[in-house]
Amino acid sequence: MKKTICCIGSNGFIGRQIYSELKKINNYDIFRYSSRNNKFIDECELDKFDYLVFAAGIHNESENDEKNIFIEAKRILRNTKDLFLKSNSIIFISSFKTSFNINEKIIKSSNKYNYFKFDSYYGKSKIILEKIFIKFCKNFKKKFIIICPSHVIGPGDYNPSANGKFFKNILNKKLIFIPQCKISIVDVRNLSKKVVELIINDQFKNIKLIINDCSILIEEYIKMI
Repeated sequence: MKKTICCIGSNGFIGRQIYSELKKINNYDIFRYSSRNNKFIDECELDKFDYLVFAAGIHNESENDEKNIFIEAKRILRNTKDLFLKSNSIIFISSFKTSFNINEKIIKSSNKYNYFKFDSYYGKSKIILEKIFIKFCKNFKKKFIIICPSHVIGPGDYNPSANGKFFKNILNKKLIFIPQCKISIVDVRNLSKKVVELIINDQFKNIKLIINDCSILIEEYIKMI
């Protein structure tokens, strides 16, 4: 009997590649779900899933509207709650910044060391969603893995500077001096293969994994993109 996978966020850069990789494996039926439209992309009448891959995130122009971030995050969770409950094991694609051990004031703008304050709209939504996701899994005793990829690159990444204003300024030649420091990067194809590996081996240990391929000088990264 084939095992079943529900994939949420398959229209995004990371989600598309994960879905493509999942389709390559045998004995699995994959069903895509749109958190934006609150419905399945593929025809599905299942009441239970063996695995759920959550790669959804928020994309919106209102980057400075923190209230709207919470509203959108709640909407996504409201639209996908039943799928979480129907799934035995869950993979949550998060953000590298959530891997840092930060206190509970992470979402207060008054916090001097606040990653939330300086992150992108997408990154902020991931921080919120992960915190709620962990509580959900503990409350309903779900097996899970949280994957925190570093700076994700790969085919189809038409705007490699989208993850930060810093890179936009470099590309626009607004910064004369480039610091001699490194940036961690991961190829989206390797990230996707890791998701498939975790599912095939059923490696759900309620932990967080940081996924990274290598670290290169920012100057080399700029030349590469």
